[in-house]
Amino acid sequence: PSRPVIAPHDWNLSAVHAWDNDLFVTGGIDGKVVVASTSELSEPRLLTQHDAPVVGVASLQTGDVVSLDASSVLRVSQPTGDASGPVEFNVGPGATSLDVRESLGVVTGHADGSVRFHDFAEEVGSIEAHGSGVNDVVALVSGLVASAGQDMTVRILDFDNPDQIPVFDLHTAPVDVVIELPDGRIASAGSDGIYIYTVEGLAQDHIRLNGQRSRTISLVALSNDRLISTGDDGRVRLWDLTSPESEPTTLVDVPGIVNPHLIQAGNGLFVAGAARGYVVFTLP
Repeated sequence: PSRPVIAPHDWNLSAVHAWDNDLFVTGGIDGKVVVASTSELSEPRLLTQHDAPVVGVASLQTGDVVSLDASSVLRVSQPTGDASGPVEFNVGPGATSLDVRESLGVVTGHADGSVRFHDFAEEVGSIEAHGSGVNDVVALVSGLVASAGQDMTVRILDFDNPDQIPVFDLHTAPVDVVIELPDGRIASAGSDGIYIYTVEGLAQDHIRLNGQRSRTISLVALSNDRLISTGDDGRVRLWDLTSPESEPTTLVDVPGIVNPHLIQAGNGLFVAGAARGYVVFTLP
């Protein structure tokens, strides 16, 4: 189905994060961080402006929004518009990705292959995880961190035990995205398909989905063993993990879409990045 594209950015959208009920946050190559709503009655609002492309957005338990740019500036902004302005930190060179470790701080991936842990005051941990750049990081419920790399691997990291790094190495292309499913399994994807596996079993305990027709960029886990993926072919697809050989359902097909990052908002609606903006849709 065709969906209207709402375009609050000057250049392509590069990150999106579900924030509060119908609200979500987008980051762009233009450095803008925008608060938007799935409601057609609400206009997107500029929250903060970075001097470099935004590579990640997230939110804290306090409701504050965290954004990271390609110059490694991490910014914490209060959506209510605190008069003192956002708080800034530097997280080390070559930042590429971001996730929040609950109340502990943030974890960031870097172009040199390192994954770093920052508690908003200083860097408290760094692991040389990959032989080349880190494309994505996710903080797991267990306290561990999973990182996806250009070296075609997913690494499971423990900042309390940094020398032990289990590896998932079945990918045959750079791994662009990694997430945790509701049951604790890991899903990771690149241009070679989508893999699902456990932290304990890794390559010995996996299933594979064919993925998008090209590079898979975002994954969103749903209940009842379902998974949504987006790719740079402009399609949003729904997968049944209980039947990995079956064909997925195409939910959205937006020609010309670039970097379609995807989230599910708190009210259940879905938001997929589309060029300079996003489309909002529901499951059929």
